[in-house]
Amino acid sequence: MEFAVCYDNSAAIFAWSIWLDVTAVLVILAGFAAAMSGAISVPDTGTSRILPLEVHP
Repeated sequence: MEFAVCYDNSAAIFAWSIWLDVTAVLVILAGFAAAMSGAISVPDTGTSRILPLEVHP
């Protein structure tokens, strides 16, 4: 039994699809990298540090 294929299943279209998927993932990762770079470059004001616990005997 054969099924009708309503789309072109050539290797070029498959390769183009893979290329677009990989490019989209790299663009998303580049956005995260830029956000992390901006977060790292902000100077620490001291408010984010955890103060040591005081132990009383």
